[in-house]
Amino acid sequence: MPIDENQVKDDQTTGAGSNLGSPPNAAQESQLKKTQGTESKNSANNAGDGNAQSNANTANTDAPGRRLKNPLGALSSYTYQLSLYMITPDAYDAFNAGGRRDINTLSSATGETGGAGAYLIAQSGGINNNTSQRAPGFDWDFYIDNLKLEQAVSGEATQSSTNVYSVKFDIIEPYGFSFNTKLKQASDDLQQYSQDSGYSGEGSINNPSRQFFVLGVKFLGYDGQGELADGNIEFEGGPIDPNASGNSLFQVYYDISITGVKFTIDGGATTYKLQGVALSPGKAFGTKRGRIFTTKTVGGGTFDEAIQGENGLFTQLNTFEQWCVENGVREFANEFKVEYIGDGVEAIEKANLVLPTDTDKSKWYVDDINSTLEATDAESAKAVPDDAKRKISFPADTTYIEIFDEILKGSSYIYDAMQVIYKSKAQPNLETKEQESVDPNSDTRVSWYKVTPVISGAKWDSILADWAYVTTFRIEKYETPVITSIATNAGVDYYGPHKRYEYWWTGENREILSYQQQLDNLFYNEVLGNTNLNEDGVGTGGSQQTPIAPNQNPSGAPRLNSLGGGKASQNQYVTSLYSPDSYATAKIKLMGDPDFLIQEHRGGPDDVYQRFYGNDGFRVSSNGGQVFIEIDFKEAIDYDDTTGTLNINDSIAFFKYPAWIADTIVGVSYKLITITSTFSEGKFIQDLSCVINTFPDENVDKDSDPRKEDTNAEGETPIVIGENEKKSETTEDAKFFTGGGSDGEGSFGKVGDFFGGLFQSDPDDDKG
Repeated sequence: MPIDENQVKDDQTTGAGSNLGSPPNAAQESQLKKTQGTESKNSANNAGDGNAQSNANTANTDAPGRRLKNPLGALSSYTYQLSLYMITPDAYDAFNAGGRRDINTLSSATGETGGAGAYLIAQSGGINNNTSQRAPGFDWDFYIDNLKLEQAVSGEATQSSTNVYSVKFDIIEPYGFSFNTKLKQASDDLQQYSQDSGYSGEGSINNPSRQFFVLGVKFLGYDGQGELADGNIEFEGGPIDPNASGNSLFQVYYDISITGVKFTIDGGATTYKLQGVALSPGKAFGTKRGRIFTTKTVGGGTFDEAIQGENGLFTQLNTFEQWCVENGVREFANEFKVEYIGDGVEAIEKANLVLPTDTDKSKWYVDDINSTLEATDAESAKAVPDDAKRKISFPADTTYIEIFDEILKGSSYIYDAMQVIYKSKAQPNLETKEQESVDPNSDTRVSWYKVTPVISGAKWDSILADWAYVTTFRIEKYETPVITSIATNAGVDYYGPHKRYEYWWTGENREILSYQQQLDNLFYNEVLGNTNLNEDGVGTGGSQQTPIAPNQNPSGAPRLNSLGGGKASQNQYVTSLYSPDSYATAKIKLMGDPDFLIQEHRGGPDDVYQRFYGNDGFRVSSNGGQVFIEIDFKEAIDYDDTTGTLNINDSIAFFKYPAWIADTIVGVSYKLITITSTFSEGKFIQDLSCVINTFPDENVDKDSDPRKEDTNAEGETPIVIGENEKKSETTEDAKFFTGGGSDGEGSFGKVGDFFGGLFQSDPDDDKG
C-alpha cells in the first residue's frame, strides 16, 4: 500500500474548523439566495463589458476613484467593535455563500439557535445576550483590544500571485485565567454537534485552536445631528454603506487559523495574546497542503486542461485522494478545483500551451508508462505523441501557485503580450553584443492573474486527526498598468487612484499623520538583450533614469527561454511584479479608512463582479489590479512683505512625470504594497507601505506601431476614469503606458520641477 503523501509531512500551519447543525436544505438555500447580494453601484466611470465568469454574474469593471475620501469623515464621532467567533463548518459554508456579510447567515435562514451558526467568544464592549449567541462555556464577558491586521495586497509583498493577511490581538479576562479551559469546552461541544450532523469522524479535536474562527470588525457612530448613523447617510453622492446592518457600519469578517496563544498571570486582569493567519491561504498554500510531494507531469492543450483536464494536476491529486479513502488511509478525501471569475478571464482559462516558437518535440504529450507491466509493445503502439498538447514536469515540493505561474508563463496568455522573446544563448552575439531574439508582433496588452483559495465542505478526519476540505482556487485577471519590463507590451492605462489625499501645505489634510520616503540609488533593473529597446524609456523608469544592467548573467550560465526550455523573457515581467525591492518607497500613516479593510474573498455566487471593488461597491479589492493612491504636496516659499501672508506654490515634485500623464496625476502617484490596520484604545490607524510609481518618458505615435492602438486585448473596453471622479484641474485621461520618443521632454506637471533633477540617479551606479 502506498504511503499517503500528506501523512508523512508535518503540518506547519495551524488547522481550523468546527461544526454543528446540518447543511442547509433546498428551501434554506433558496432563502439564503434571496438575502445575499446587493446591486452593483454603477458610476459614470463604469465600463463593464460582459461576463466571463464561469459561475454566473454580470461583469463590472468600475475604475478606481469612486470614493476618494474616507467615509468615516462623514461621522461626527465613531468607535469600532471587534468580535471573535467560533463557527461550525455548515455555518462557515453558508457564510461564504451569503457573500460574507452576515456571520449568522445559517442561523437566520433556519431560525435555529444553539444548533447551527457562529458562537461569540469575545467582543470589545461586552456581549449582549439578547442579540448574540455565546459560545458554550463563555457565560461571562471576555474583551478584545489591540488588534493589528497586516495585509499583503500585491505581489511585491508576497512574491506570488495571491494575497495574505495575519492578525494579532489581545483578549482580556477580568478575573482568573480560564480562557483556555473555556475554549476547550466550547470546542468539545461543537465537536459533538459535528459528529451528530456528519461533519466529523469519531475522533476528538483535542486542540481547540483547530476549530474555525472568524474575526469581525464593524463601526458605530453619530451623524452631524447627533443621531446614531445608519448606512443611508449620503456620502459622495450615494449611501455611505449599502450593506449596513442597522447601525452597524462597514462590517468586515476575516476567517483565521489561530497559530499561538500566550498569557502571563500578574495578579490583575489576564491578557491573552493571540496570533492568527488567513485560514484559506494558510491551508491552500501551506507546507502540508499547498505543494506536491512527488514529481508530477501534467499535460494539456490549454491552461485549464493542464490544471483540471484528463491529465491535469488537480485531476491527479483528486484521484490519489480517492484512492486513499478506498484503501483506508484516510476517512475523507480532500478535493481540489479551479473556478474562473471576472471579465477577461477566459484568456487565462483557454490560454494555449502550444506556441509558434516552440519546436521542442520532447514537450509533446505522451501517456506515461506507470509500471513495467505497462511497458509492452501494445502500450507503446498507443503512445503516440500528441502535437496539440504539451507536457510539463514539476519536481517534488513545488507549490501549487508556482505551478500556476509556470504554466501561465509558458502559454499564449503571456506570449501574445510579448514585445520580444530571447533565444536560448549562453552569451550575447559577440559581434553585435545583442541577445538573439524574435518578435511575436502582437498587439495584446499584458496583464497577470490573481488566485484566491476558498475552502468549504470541511470534515474532521479521525484517522489523520485533521480536516479535509474542498479547496477552490478562484482565478481572475489582474491588471498591471505600472511595470518595468521591456520584454512585454504595455498594460492597460494608469486608471487613477483608489484614494487621494491633500497633504503638505494644502490646508485640507484630514487623513495623513506622517510621511516617510526612501530613495535607493543603488537600485537597478536587470534586462536581457539589446538595451536600445529602452530608448523610449519603457524599462528605465522614465525620467527617473533607473539604471539598467543588460545581460548580467554568470559566465557560462544558460539563458533559459521559450526557445530553449525556460522563460527568461516572460520572467522579466513577472519579476517586476514580484520584486521586493524598488527605487523609491514610502511609508504613510493615516487615519483609518474602512475602505482599506480589504476582503480577499468575493461575495456570494449571485453578486455582480467588480474588478476594483468588493461587494459594497466601495471596499477596495486588490485582486483585480494594482492599487494606487495619490498625495498632493505644496511648498511654502516665504512671507509676502506686502500682505504678511505665506506664499504657497505647487512646485514641489518627487518625480518628473512626463507630459502625457502629468495632467492626470494630482501630486505623486503610489502603488500600494501592504496595509497594517491597528485598533487600539478606541483609535483606528493605518500604515501604508508604498512604491512611488514611474512612467515612461513620452507617448509613442500610435500610428507607427500596431501594438499601441487604442484597444485592449480580447476587444475589452479600455478602463477610463469618469469625468465626475476627476479633479477639476485634470484635463484628460491617461494615455497608454507604452513608452515614447527620445526627442520629447518630460514635464513636472502640476507640482512643478523643484526636486526633479535632485532625484535623478547616476546610470553608471551599480547595486554593489
